[in-house]
Amino acid sequence: MDPQVDIDVNEEDDEMILEDEVTEEYELGDMPEDDDDDDMDMGDENEAEVTAEVVDDARQVFRGHSGPVYALALHPLDKSIVLSGGGDDVGLIWSLDDLSVKHVLKGHEDSVVAVGFSCDGSFAATGGYDGVVKIWVVQTGALVHTLDGPSQEIEWIKWHNKGNVILAGSADGTAWMWLAATGECMHVFAGHEDSVTCGAFTGSGKMIVTGSADATVRLWNPKTGECNHVFRGHEFHEGPICDVVCHPKQPVMISCAQDGTARLLQLQGKRQLAVFVHGVTESNRGTVADDEGGAVSSVECAGFCNTLNWAATGDLGGELRIWDLATYQVHTSIALGYIYSVLVL
Repeated sequence: MDPQVDIDVNEEDDEMILEDEVTEEYELGDMPEDDDDDDMDMGDENEAEVTAEVVDDARQVFRGHSGPVYALALHPLDKSIVLSGGGDDVGLIWSLDDLSVKHVLKGHEDSVVAVGFSCDGSFAATGGYDGVVKIWVVQTGALVHTLDGPSQEIEWIKWHNKGNVILAGSADGTAWMWLAATGECMHVFAGHEDSVTCGAFTGSGKMIVTGSADATVRLWNPKTGECNHVFRGHEFHEGPICDVVCHPKQPVMISCAQDGTARLLQLQGKRQLAVFVHGVTESNRGTVADDEGGAVSSVECAGFCNTLNWAATGDLGGELRIWDLATYQVHTSIALGYIYSVLVL
């Protein structure tokens, strides 16, 4: 029997060359020929010198998909069980112990881009660019329900943290909530003016947060389907929202956006507490963070620490920043490769 889900709402509980330094200009394609073969040879040698060997540090490699892998999830109780979704239009349930495929989840008509396990690990969900969410029994791989409704691609899926209720966002500007056991649509959350790019249940499970390409974050009542608040305006994000993350115990959340900022938001008072700014640094200069001389890098993801009063944000330029939530200051900044997701323990 599925656990009862309480969704009553009460969240209060290179150096720059100046123009006068230019000696000659050439039209593209009219560059003078270089007769010095030695220089050409030297260029080839230099090119060879900067070619770095790619080192594979993976401890295990799973090659079950025949296309790109777009989504991964770990089982909440048995960490040896993994769920993946790919561009081959299937989901796979496989084992980390022997890297074997346990179940192939077929039925989607386009790429599977979102996956997740229910809170008790009994169900798995897959969301696809075909606009549907499918519910599967983890133990057998049997299809339980196909949840349709959205008119465009599924962007993400999230399970409720206390029961078998699933939430999904679509490129059509809506979010949908279903009861997984029956396939019943509980509510459609409409109001965004562009793709619903991210979403989550709050830590208490009594509110829903969604972010959109329309640069807004909305708070919803999951019991009535009504929108309780919209974060937007000139003092808020100025670009599409990339991620929203809720604190597991406190009524606060972080929103991340392409404007190069993350915002710490208080759900109880519906106000902005802090702005975490990412930008071009010496460590990421010349990467996508410095595209066209820009000063910001899209903040793609965030996470709260479960043991310390810290949060982490990651940007597309490869900068991971740890923030002290008591002072709202950067505690540590780490230069990595491209960052698309953050897992904070």
